[in-house]
Amino acid sequence: MSTATLLLALALCATLTATITCAGLDSEIQALLSFKRNLYDPRGVMDGWDVATPAAPCDWRGILCYAGRVRELRLPRLQLSGRLSDQLGNLRQLRRLSLHSNNLNGSIPRALSDCSLLRAVYLQYNSLAGDISPAFFTNLTNLQVLNLAHNLISGEISGDISPSMRVLDLSSNSFSGQIPANFSAAHQLQLINLSFNRFTGGIPATIGALQQLQYLWLDGNELYGTIPSAISNCSSLIHVSAGDNMLSGVVPATMGSLQSLQVVSLPRNQLTGVVSPSLFCNISVLNATIRILNLSFNALTGIENNDGETCQCTGSFRPSRESDKWCVS
Repeated sequence: MSTATLLLALALCATLTATITCAGLDSEIQALLSFKRNLYDPRGVMDGWDVATPAAPCDWRGILCYAGRVRELRLPRLQLSGRLSDQLGNLRQLRRLSLHSNNLNGSIPRALSDCSLLRAVYLQYNSLAGDISPAFFTNLTNLQVLNLAHNLISGEISGDISPSMRVLDLSSNSFSGQIPANFSAAHQLQLINLSFNRFTGGIPATIGALQQLQYLWLDGNELYGTIPSAISNCSSLIHVSAGDNMLSGVVPATMGSLQSLQVVSLPRNQLTGVVSPSLFCNISVLNATIRILNLSFNALTGIENNDGETCQCTGSFRPSRESDKWCVS
């Protein structure tokens, strides 16, 4: 290939790349203007969104670009109200969407699942309603953080969530159905908050596969059945809370062997039997880690005394007619 031919090829490539970039950027500008038109903006934070600005849209408030493409849309706590535009799905390079703590309503656009590079979505503390399309979970394979807490979202949730997911907060909505067993495929999950919804059924035993899970919050649902002993396989667990449900059976004694566990909160259930002293004294660990153990308003019959083990529980516990085996001060 001659030098002239090579230079011509490079020029054509540069022109083609620039054309593609410009076309993509124009599509993003139109998507953002549609987003703006759909919303009431009492503070005028988007008044400066003008195609005539020198670096539109990358010099607009709330927009962060990289290599001339929109990577982040951040407009939290600005009293924005209205519905989200379907054209948000045209922000194909979007990595972060943060619109939390506004007054947004309507449903989450299904087209948002076209933003396949999304890593974090923060839409908590709005008035969003409707259900979540299964495609939202299956298509967003790079999603690491999904926070939809404190909205009005309903329906069942798909278990086919991103394998990269680390934080899943769906608390204080109206989700229903069972907790998906295949959440366990998201091995990097560190926080699951499904509190204050309408979930039914049991806590899936497959949750024990989540070795990175630190926080499991399931309060205020309609869960029943026993607490799976497999939860003791969640070796990173720090805080487990599932109060105000209908859980029954015994509290798994093996939970006391979790070396990072600090809080166990299971009040207002239907738990029965005796409580293992390992939950108080963590006999398998030199330095006990559990700081808070709330088992109030259940049908427990006492705390079993493990004679001969180097565990000294402190405090006093009222005996009952059902059991005379206690660990007392």
